[in-house]
Amino acid sequence: MRLRGGKYIERRREILGGPIIKTLLSIGWPTAVSDIFQTIYNLADIFWVAKLGTERVGATTLAFPVVFLFMMISMGLAVAGVSYQSFPLGNPQALPGGGERLFPF
Repeated sequence: MRLRGGKYIERRREILGGPIIKTLLSIGWPTAVSDIFQTIYNLADIFWVAKLGTERVGATTLAFPVVFLFMMISMGLAVAGVSYQSFPLGNPQALPGGGERLFPF
């Protein structure tokens, strides 16, 4: 959702000048909820894999670093994209054209 006009300015003022605890909680709660669900998923997954035997648990343990590497690469690219888009929003004069180079639509 893109905020326009007064809503954008109001939200920006709230984030930059509002109480830090409220701002951190409002920005961070989706990530916290996602982490909780990911942990529940992993616990359920290892519970059912453990019923198949110790070799299967060992296989999933060995595969985890490879999967985690790909997850971190994709998350790093996502953060880089968000940073690239956010910088011109915070300082419109800094980069002419800013985010339009990445997302032309």
